[in-house]
Amino acid sequence: MTMQIHQENSVIDTERGLARTGQSAAMQRISDLMPRSYADMAMLGKWALKSGLAKVETEEAAIILMMTGMELGLTPMQSLRGIYSVEGRPFLSSDTMVALIWQSGLCELWEVVETTEAIATIRAKRHRGQEITRSFTRADAETAGLIKSKGGHEKYPRTMLLHRAVAVVARELFPDVILGMYVPEEQAEIVQTEVIRPRVVEAKESQPLARAPFTSPQNPQPAAPARDWDAEIAAAETLDVLKAIGADLKETKATRSAEEGTRLGGLFQARKKVLVAALQDLAASANDAAGPVAFDGAAK
Repeated sequence: MTMQIHQENSVIDTERGLARTGQSAAMQRISDLMPRSYADMAMLGKWALKSGLAKVETEEAAIILMMTGMELGLTPMQSLRGIYSVEGRPFLSSDTMVALIWQSGLCELWEVVETTEAIATIRAKRHRGQEITRSFTRADAETAGLIKSKGGHEKYPRTMLLHRAVAVVARELFPDVILGMYVPEEQAEIVQTEVIRPRVVEAKESQPLARAPFTSPQNPQPAAPARDWDAEIAAAETLDVLKAIGADLKETKATRSAEEGTRLGGLFQARKKVLVAALQDLAASANDAAGPVAFDGAAK
């Protein structure tokens, strides 16, 4: 019994060793195929466009797809075959998505339980994780508005449902492997939810603000700052300025108590006396400067 256990362990260790060796060799081959600089990437983009084997319209699009694939650990050709550009956004094919999940070494189970024209079901389990079973049905596609005449879901319902089920399970169990990528079959919903349409608002002619802003719960406006009447009265340098302040005091009389009105009235009158006295002194000084009037000849 002990010998049998040792033999089984030996077989397992050997298989793991071969797997590691195979993975190392594969990684070495992949490393040899990866571009080393932007110049290498530009050259590959040019070849991809010129060859016609990649579904790209520009060299720049090919470069972006390859750079996206490099983040996922794909070679340039794997990226060009497994990543699609739809309306300016990269999408990952479901086959490539499953390949990345198995290649990550994090997947213990991936099983297609059922695939029909009405439902696709996948059972999967992440290493040291909980096993889950998820489905995508024709009813789900109809709810999402995907069942259209001559569309993919109408022509190939079994395949389309399976691709969507793959994406559902991949994002739930292996988001770190697919890095948030979506399958092309999801592009209609993704574009609809992510496109932000600008809202045009007609400009309105500005209206002059009222002298005393009206405030209410329905039309809140910042209240005007309270005036310092004492300071304004004391700072008045002319009778015209003091007269304007007096007019404002009369307009806002209802906002003050009788005592406050009496106090401000007293300050107003006191400042007025000071200004009047100053004018009288100024006039007297002007007369003194002119001096007495002299008359020539004797009075008749």
